[in-house]
Amino acid sequence: MMAMIGCYAGASAVVRYHHYRRRVRYVPARDIDSCLHLGPVQSQEPVYRRLCLASGHVNLGYVLCGYVFCNVSSAEVNFGTIGPIAYRALPRHQFGALQHRVFPIYFVQSIVASAVLLVLWVRAHPAVSAHLSPAVADVAQTYTLSSVLVMQSANHFVAGPLTSKIMFDRHKLEKAEGKSYSEEGVSDAMKALNSKFSTLHGVSSLLNLFAVIALLFHGLWISNAGTGL
Repeated sequence: MMAMIGCYAGASAVVRYHHYRRRVRYVPARDIDSCLHLGPVQSQEPVYRRLCLASGHVNLGYVLCGYVFCNVSSAEVNFGTIGPIAYRALPRHQFGALQHRVFPIYFVQSIVASAVLLVLWVRAHPAVSAHLSPAVADVAQTYTLSSVLVMQSANHFVAGPLTSKIMFDRHKLEKAEGKSYSEEGVSDAMKALNSKFSTLHGVSSLLNLFAVIALLFHGLWISNAGTGL
């Protein structure tokens, strides 16, 4: 769903392209500088018309917004699908090692993407700096993107590393005790690790879930109201 919304936002740039294409006339070589900086002028040279379109009329910020949103939302959907499959297909320790490698990349991608979306949104809606109330629609979207940035940063720098540390500590203790963490008669140390892991894993999962919901909300908003870029 989020991938489709993101692709919709990106594809809207194509609609804008064709809209501007109908409005722009040809420009001569001598006027290429004015075309690039001041807007379209008339000419008979198609190549400069294309240059003018590419540089002066296709809203690159709008295209970037759609691409970034599509990219990060697709990653979130894919991780949500691949994770359960990998959990069933791989031995538990291998699955844990895979998650330890994959999720930091995913969190960084989410942080960068949400930061880019936030900058683009504030740039397109400078009035948000004068308001704090989330009752204002543009401000609400600013808070939405900020929440994604904060939650995925917390996951990357705090919850994720702590969860991985507890997981590997539990692997070592399993090897030392010669039994799985879920077997009967595990040590008190193992029970303590199990409790910590469950708590941290739950916190990390909730942070990611809330980030996905926030991004979905933003995607639904821009698919209906546009980005303002």
